[in-house]
Parts: sequence; structure tokens; C-alpha cells
Amino acid sequence: MKIILKLLAVLFLSLTMTGCVAVLLGGGAAAGGYAVAKDKGPVGQYTDDSVITSKVKARLLAEKDMKSYKISVTTNDGVVTLTGSVPTEDMRMRAITIARDTAEVRAVNVTNFKVKP
Repeated sequence: MKIILKLLAVLFLSLTMTGCVAVLLGGGAAAGGYAVAKDKGPVGQYTDDSVITSKVKARLLAEKDMKSYKISVTTNDGVVTLTGSVPTEDMRMRAITIARDTAEVRAVNVTNFKVKP
């Protein structure tokens, strides 16, 4: 129940402060950045960017292994940008997958999302 309340609080704050709050998840990174494209529907029918950002942040916070790392999440026209670092490539790929699989995400930019052991 506490997790649900925390997730709802994060969602509410993210919606009211659009882009002003960074999710404390971070970590490390090694490989170079790239974008993972994903189109969910016709142009112009994407959910508001702040809602997408909130959904991605909530899903990342729900991951026990990623809670203690700082991962910043922003969204522009349905393109989610992850920045920060995590200690392993597996964690980096998990965060990318979480963002990519979130509803209404068109693409994920990870140019500045690195692995730093």
C-alpha cells in the first residue's frame, strides 16, 4: 500500500511540476547513446508529455534495483530522454526497456544515459 501511495505522489508531483522534478534513481554508464524508436499510433494522438514522464518515473521507482540511482526522465513530443548513470549495462537496458514499453512513448533517447561502475 505504501508503494502505491508513493507512486501516486510521484505521479501527482510530476503532473503539477511538469519537468521540474528529477527521479532519484541514477547509477552508471559505459556504452554510447542511441535512440530506440517505437511508434504507438497516428501523429497528433500522443498523451501529454508530462503524463508520459510521470508514468516512466513511476515505473522506474517501482524497480527495487533502480531506486537508489539518479535517472532523469524528460519527454518532448512523446520522445523520452533518459540521462544519468547506472552501475551495469543490464540495469541500463532494463531502464531503457521500461521507458520504451511505457504507453504512448514514441522513442527513447539515451545519448546521455551511461554505465559507470
